[in-house]
Amino acid sequence: MTRKQRRLILIGSSLGVLALAAGLVLFALKDSIVFFNSPTDVVDKHVQPGTRIRLGGLVKPGTVQRGDHLAVRFEVIAYADAAGARVGHVLETLRRAGRNHALVVDYDALPAPRPLAPPVMRGMVRGIFSISQVARQLGVALQAGAEVARTFSEIEAALGR
Repeated sequence: MTRKQRRLILIGSSLGVLALAAGLVLFALKDSIVFFNSPTDVVDKHVQPGTRIRLGGLVKPGTVQRGDHLAVRFEVIAYADAAGARVGHVLETLRRAGRNHALVVDYDALPAPRPLAPPVMRGMVRGIFSISQVARQLGVALQAGAEVARTFSEIEAALGR
């Protein structure tokens, strides 16, 4: 066997071992490599309370605001507002906002960091409202993100009269 053949065998076997190692790593991390989980993924995977995940998906333009030092602000529904809501209220809220999903957040008041300072509010995700999930559970077809007519002239225009 010549030097060239030995070198090719060494390079080929090294690449094979490297490919095998990369495959094993990808297989071991198959659930962790996802950059974000959609609301459907959270429901399908039965994520346990307290588990840290990256929740993401498509958002309505203008609802997410990025600030300094990686601070992100976005619109949510307060749990206190959603606690007594009926299905019709939830659907109407989502339709008027032009959204398919809404995040429900509950707020806790933590002790103030120093005397006479206002208490720190901590938000915790309590759930996700989804038009498609509500439609599946009710067994009906709902049009997600449909615009709501507010005047008779808008109704006539929608009917084509």
